[in-house]
Amino acid sequence: MKQYTEDMDQKSPGNKGSLVYAGIKSIVKSSLGMVESSRHNWSGLDKQSDIQNLNEERILALQLCGWIKKGTDVDVGPFLNSLVQEGEWERAAAVALFNLDIRRAIQILNEGASSGKGDLNLNVVAMALSGYTDEKNSLWREMCSTLRLQLNNPYLCVMFAFLTSEAGSYDGVLLNRYIEKLTNEMKEAGNLEGILLTGLTKDGVDLMESYVDRTGDVQTASYCMLQGSPLDVLKDERVQYWIENYRNLLDAWRFWHKRAEFDIHRSKLDPSSKPLAQKLFLLCFGGSNYQLVIHWFAIFSSEICYALTNFYSN
Repeated sequence: MKQYTEDMDQKSPGNKGSLVYAGIKSIVKSSLGMVESSRHNWSGLDKQSDIQNLNEERILALQLCGWIKKGTDVDVGPFLNSLVQEGEWERAAAVALFNLDIRRAIQILNEGASSGKGDLNLNVVAMALSGYTDEKNSLWREMCSTLRLQLNNPYLCVMFAFLTSEAGSYDGVLLNRYIEKLTNEMKEAGNLEGILLTGLTKDGVDLMESYVDRTGDVQTASYCMLQGSPLDVLKDERVQYWIENYRNLLDAWRFWHKRAEFDIHRSKLDPSSKPLAQKLFLLCFGGSNYQLVIHWFAIFSSEICYALTNFYSN
């Protein structure tokens, strides 16, 4: 999400609307029906397959999930090298296979097995891949279907599932079902990683509500929803409740200058929020602690409190 907001901010500086994060669920749905395919040759096999030409929305979703590197370069080589350097042999092999490079996948698995850090079973998987055939009723398919059930690593399992699956275009249906199922699981668990899926939308508010109910962390909820939510979401009663509770919490902790900074930050990101009343009271605090002075001013004006804090701290 941070990467997304930074990119959007560079494209449209000063535009709050550009920072609204819609989530992968929305991104994928908006891209359905707009994906074209083209024929590509396999590397290491005398075979061709249809590969989807991903549009900008699908590429963004893959970047947010860490499946491709940030940038416009479509060469998967540097990404594979970075995965290998991090010791993610299984994932690197799966990415190579998904890009129709079975020879590179086998090389990566062999490197992992010989590195001393990878799983020794990688050699077995590499040997199994080297015998790949696309004949439907072959012994290879039968044996790999059995082997797949014995593997614990999800990347190795999905590699065999990819090679043994029947030809057909089920991507749109299966992907949406999976994203919907995973989104519901994340919302019920209050897992903040689910924000990648839901975005800072109505679904994101539901997820954040579960998170706050579980942790009581109104600070994270307030800042997240302010940073990248559309105005209609900011008006949600739950969002306003978290924001007001966070402000009251800062006051209770006597962090009045922090509350003032938060109010100023909020007014910049949420123009619909009611402006704080600008009032000036002449009070005599002879010999009083300056923190008490700030406390009184914080009640009436965040800007004054912020200015006083900077003045006394200097």
